[in-house]
Amino acid sequence: MKSNYPVKVVLVALFLDMVCQSLVFPAMPELLRSLSNGTAQSSALLFGYLVAAYAVAELLGAPFLGRLSDRIGRKPVLVVGFLGSSLSFAVAALAPQVALLFVGYGLAGLTSALIVVVNSVIADTVPENERATAFGWVGAVFGIGFVVGPIFGALVASWGLRAPFWAASVLSLCAFVLILTVFPESLPPDRRSRRQMQLVWPWQSIAVLGRWPLVRGLAWVFVLNALALQMLIGVWVPSATYRFGLGVAENGWLLAVYGLVMAVSQALIVPWIIPKLGNQRALLIGLAVSAISYLGYAIAPTLAVFIGVVLIGALGAIDEPAEQAIITNTVGHDEQGEVQGGLATIGSL
Repeated sequence: MKSNYPVKVVLVALFLDMVCQSLVFPAMPELLRSLSNGTAQSSALLFGYLVAAYAVAELLGAPFLGRLSDRIGRKPVLVVGFLGSSLSFAVAALAPQVALLFVGYGLAGLTSALIVVVNSVIADTVPENERATAFGWVGAVFGIGFVVGPIFGALVASWGLRAPFWAASVLSLCAFVLILTVFPESLPPDRRSRRQMQLVWPWQSIAVLGRWPLVRGLAWVFVLNALALQMLIGVWVPSATYRFGLGVAENGWLLAVYGLVMAVSQALIVPWIIPKLGNQRALLIGLAVSAISYLGYAIAPTLAVFIGVVLIGALGAIDEPAEQAIITNTVGHDEQGEVQGGLATIGSL
């Protein structure tokens, strides 16, 4: 991992992409309100539709991009994806009406599925016994990106409601240049898939996971783990507001602490503990700690105890890198993108 140049380059590009996706959040509700000339309630409803459109676009894009990268290589897909992301944010920045904003954000959702290709690059280049550590770095990049992005977005929004979208477009363009100029192709021609390309629907992508009994079983673990995490995210802010009397700023800082703790855990704990435990035991321990921490969030009597649960629950972050390592070690080189597309589809659903 230390000398793996392709992974280092693609993680930098992924960090830029994560910042881009999250820095537009602070300005989005007010921009929707301005474009629609509506109330705060109507703009909140539009924001919900916008998030749904983004998720649907990601759902459709992930399986296709994964299979395409197996067929033609990782670099072309990454290059076109980051360029498309830059253009989508530019479209959103220029949008004179809500409909065009939906178009731009939908295109951004399609290109956000690039995480599928990033995971495939890791499977291409990282030895099996080091993949859990590499996937831990992916989780760390996600966490840090989603901490930095909203803070940067709030600062940039002081220049205007459309400024965060221009900033996201420029950062995506930087990622595009980075991949185009310095990223070496990680999947050589002799290891690429020979299957004919065709449109891949989400249910077909999920069905692919059934080819391997072990992957099929772990897919259910992935489903339940992702659902639990999304449920936690869904009730986090209203629960903290009701139980501890937190305001908007306090909730923002609490989420930032959670993201930072998870990022540090992925970057520091995963590389240290998974090699000692092994992937299987690390997965079991991570899931157990996550389950206990979710219970802790529910019964924490004070904010201090709640934050303590966040710190202890950081150990649960070892489960996903361990699971990804097991899955990628099971699948052949010419099917990594397709399998990652199936997992991303599950995550989107």
